Amino acid sequence: LKKTAEENGYQKNHQLWMPVLSDHIYLEEFDAYRNAAFAEEAWKEPAGAWALELPIGMVDDPQNQAQVPLMFSFSEGGHHAVIGSVVSGKSTMMQTILYGLVTKYSPAWLNIYALDFSSKMMSAFEGLAHFGGIMYEEDEEKIGKFFNMIARMLNDRKKAFRGGNYSQYIQTHGVEYPAIVIAIDNFSAFTEKTDGAYEKILVQLSKEGVGHGIFLLLSAGGFGINEIPNRIAENLKTVLCLELPDKFVYADMLHTTQIQVMPEPGIRGRGLAFYGSRVLEYQTALALAADDDYQRMEKISAVCAQMNQAWKGKKAQPVPEIPEKPTWELFAGLDEVSQAAGTDHLLPVGYNAENAEIYSVDLSEIYCYLIAGAARTGKKNYLKIMMASARMKGSQICLIDGSERMNAYAGQEDICYISGVEELFTYFRDTLTPEFQRRNRIKQQILAEGGEEEELYEYTRKEQPVFLFISDMLWFMEAVYAAEGISRGMNRFLENLTAKGRYHNIYFVGVLDMEDKNAVRGYSAFTNFAAYKTGIHFGGNVSQNSFMRFDYLPFKEMTKTEKPGIGQLPESEGNDTTRKIVVPLMGKRKKTL
Repeated sequence: LKKTAEENGYQKNHQLWMPVLSDHIYLEEFDAYRNAAFAEEAWKEPAGAWALELPIGMVDDPQNQAQVPLMFSFSEGGHHAVIGSVVSGKSTMMQTILYGLVTKYSPAWLNIYALDFSSKMMSAFEGLAHFGGIMYEEDEEKIGKFFNMIARMLNDRKKAFRGGNYSQYIQTHGVEYPAIVIAIDNFSAFTEKTDGAYEKILVQLSKEGVGHGIFLLLSAGGFGINEIPNRIAENLKTVLCLELPDKFVYADMLHTTQIQVMPEPGIRGRGLAFYGSRVLEYQTALALAADDDYQRMEKISAVCAQMNQAWKGKKAQPVPEIPEKPTWELFAGLDEVSQAAGTDHLLPVGYNAENAEIYSVDLSEIYCYLIAGAARTGKKNYLKIMMASARMKGSQICLIDGSERMNAYAGQEDICYISGVEELFTYFRDTLTPEFQRRNRIKQQILAEGGEEEELYEYTRKEQPVFLFISDMLWFMEAVYAAEGISRGMNRFLENLTAKGRYHNIYFVGVLDMEDKNAVRGYSAFTNFAAYKTGIHFGGNVSQNSFMRFDYLPFKEMTKTEKPGIGQLPESEGNDTTRKIVVPLMGKRKKTL
């Protein structure tokens, strides 16, 4: 046959088998991806039931003489692990998967948080609207804040879904909650650098995440003590293997003994995965055609810039971070601050030092609030922050500034500024007393109708909040307890208010320098004020502050000093999660002439 063909010039060769898998496949080659991907400045709206899937490679099926797409699906396959030896292409595969997802699904559909402890290929996605954060091994503090945030997000979804799962919720309510993907490249390095601190939350996510729309995508060299712990691995539904040492390792990773084929060695991106019920060889696709990894990252960054320009909707919630130099302007511009100020009970004042989330004073928990600490530790700045936050709530504000430490506020239209004893008496007589009496009649009526005192805030918070900010507690007490002819009984009035005036949506906030603590102890009104044990302490050395409780601190920690602007919260705040806050700096206010 060969001789006859040569003699007759017949050179067309018919192969009885499919060609071998190419070692360079690109996402654009798949119709299922190309027809659904970002194009012409827009994402195509996913059709049909909720899904999160795309082709990520080509499977070789020699038994059926076919080569078919390898489908990646969070909606069907749950959590995923990419397992392979060193230089087998794990990071490239992670990059392909993430690129395919963000170009197929908009930020309204999908949010991603990446922890890159490998070759930093994920840096190509920096700033993309889909990404709430990309963290590297040097970002220890940011990583801690991320896991605090994701734990809270999981709890929020549990409450929202009320026992249902993510897919069911989406079908009923639409994509109110975008799917979240947590991608960790090089899990063993992540565990080593973080000393296993986040294994507990990752185990919880591996068990509960899929049902709440939070998916894990992990790359590692295998499962076990030094790789992905078995407590997490047992909850990873889908495993994609790249090159591994031998058949037994493949069998162990894929949880099967039916390994009938081995991948061609030495080819990056080549591996084994389940296709239906069989284990077959596949080749991972690349995100984009490029001469090398660096150029591919440059191209991905360019596409990300195009997508960012096209996207006008809500971005992924960023991993909370405290700015290096936090200011009120930056703080007040945050959505979370506006949302808190828009409630009837929260007064946003700073950042939780542990997780960088916004911390707000809960007005339902306070009445007399003490700002204590040594000189030059940030007390006056904190008072300004509270005033600015109260302004955002549309509150009535009275600033009692007898020592004139804050006279820049004199003349402000929305602030009643008081700096003398006569002005203080007039305010008490003409403004504060009638308002307290009016609100107290409402309080007494509620109590007469059988209402509980603790329930009063539910009614009185409908009233406009009133804040009395006192810049110097010692001056204030001395003024109130001045000679009877001058104070005209203000001391008895204040004693009554501080003892019985709670639940009127009226609040006293006073600054006390620790040097004055012994001088104010003799005033009954201050004793009443301090008895609530609510407030904040600046400058550290909380052992000097007997007006609040800091029993949660070890004895050695009680004598440590803190930087200015760092406030410590007492146990009486009724708060289990925030112990220390970072207060933004209020810029200097120009005096109105």
